[in-house]
Amino acid sequence: MDNILFLCIGDSNIIGDSLGPLIGSLIQKNKKSIRRNINIEVIGTMELPIGYKNINSIINNIKKNTFIVIIDSALGSENNIGKIIYIIQMK
Repeated sequence: MDNILFLCIGDSNIIGDSLGPLIGSLIQKNKKSIRRNINIEVIGTMELPIGYKNINSIINNIKKNTFIVIIDSALGSENNIGKIIYIIQMK
């Protein structure tokens, strides 16, 4: 795995939807200390958020052989508040 893309989705102006851009900004700030031998790219920060209006153009430009981590806050049931839900799909 040579490339990791953090796709951080959300609206930085809405508190309940700003988890993605907030985490994206933190990763962007600290990515050099995470791994030196892997290319880490971050799309979606507090300064440049991504949402439903621009997500399609971004998805179409993702390089092949890239491991994608999507970070997004989502509405759900009350018993899932505070949980991190992850799905791994291999192709």
